[in-house]
Amino acid sequence: MSTAALKHCYECREDWPADTEFFHRESRNTDGLAHLCKACRKQAATTYKPKNHITDSLQSLLTGLLHQGARA
Repeated sequence: MSTAALKHCYECREDWPADTEFFHRESRNTDGLAHLCKACRKQAATTYKPKNHITDSLQSLLTGLLHQGARA
């Protein structure tokens, strides 16, 4: 049995080895690792992005409209 330290993921509630293979680095945390495992963080990012991401073309359209309004 391995004696490696484990870290608890707050999303999936599983314990994983406390290393950068399973957790991203996070310098603000005392152990230097993120609270979510890489798999949960990836799932959260793919769920969030389509729902809240403004496409580049929409962003440029909105920027153009704002600039036109500022000149009027």
